[in-house]
Amino acid sequence: MYGQIVRCGAEWVIYTVSSDGKVFTSISWAPSNPELQDVQVFTRGN
Repeated sequence: MYGQIVRCGAEWVIYTVSSDGKVFTSISWAPSNPELQDVQVFTRGN
């Protein structure tokens, strides 16, 4: 698995990709409101 933490303006985002490259996830949050998170999971079709 590959992952990266990135600051995008006022938000922080964690991006991960599975080792087989078929699943991508994104988790973002603002430090001022850390209990509110946006979680997205994408899968690659054939």
